[in-house]
Amino acid sequence: MKKSEWVGPGVLAVGGLIAGLVLAGGSGVLALVLPWLCINALLAMSLRQMMLVGEVSLAIGAFYGIGAYTAAQLTLLAQTPLIVSVLVGSLVAALSAAIIGSVTLKVSGATFILVSFAFTEALRLVYTRTDWLGGNSGLIGIFADQGTTVTFMVCATVGVGLLLFALERSRLGRQFEVVEDKPLLASVSGISPWSTKMIAMTISGAVAGLSGGLFAHYSSVIAPTDFSYMISITTLAFVMIGGRRYLLGVVIGAFVLTFITEEMRAFGTYEPLVYGSALIVAMVLMPQGIAGVAVAAFRRLTGMARGSFEPPDDTDGDVPATELAGAPR
Repeated sequence: MKKSEWVGPGVLAVGGLIAGLVLAGGSGVLALVLPWLCINALLAMSLRQMMLVGEVSLAIGAFYGIGAYTAAQLTLLAQTPLIVSVLVGSLVAALSAAIIGSVTLKVSGATFILVSFAFTEALRLVYTRTDWLGGNSGLIGIFADQGTTVTFMVCATVGVGLLLFALERSRLGRQFEVVEDKPLLASVSGISPWSTKMIAMTISGAVAGLSGGLFAHYSSVIAPTDFSYMISITTLAFVMIGGRRYLLGVVIGAFVLTFITEEMRAFGTYEPLVYGSALIVAMVLMPQGIAGVAVAAFRRLTGMARGSFEPPDDTDGDVPATELAGAPR
């Protein structure tokens, strides 16, 4: 990975970190929305990680809930510090994703979508029938200093974004790309699509669990209804509207939809229909999302061959699939 590729992301990360920390210590509408921007951005990055290997996972809501309940119980029962609770919640979600993935990733495509949906809803029902998790009422009193929580949210969001950016530019990231675009080539080149998807799902679970732990401590109250399949559907809207090919794009999508969430709530039970309509509009009118439209416009204006936030193509660096797998050429 070229050092020059870090210039744009580095500037954005530093700018976002400074802006976030300033807002975290302030007041007003932006300060109130900031925590939800961070939570939703992490969820969007989590789902995109699975889409990098060609799968759409509706289990994001499940791992979000696992992270939330684990972190909440650690705080309530063991009184562990915020950072410890949230990071352990993320780890448990990652382990859960690895276990579930070892079974569900034996299928793919529409079947995997249905299985991941069923897992999310089954887990939600488990929450409602488990007394030590609060049952239908959930858990309350997950108190943490709000200033510290929001500051940690901002730092975690920026940090995860940079880590995933680096991962995407690494050899493993290139393997993700090969598995998504040319799974047969990956197999004959020594790259195991199943193992690669397992890694992606574990990372996805960790990020979703991190978001869930942060949500639990910011809201102070969690309930089974917070972790339904709608979490995955709204996250899919973030990704598609922002532009799934671009890491920055999915964050933009999360930001845009977070700001208009209050307006969407006015639709009540029709809110899923609104999100579904948004997906249709995004895929038909902006197949590459907001980021894709912006990059295309920028290229026309500057004649730039490739933007710093575009996923690397097969020819960048001239690294063939066989070399990615460590196989002899």
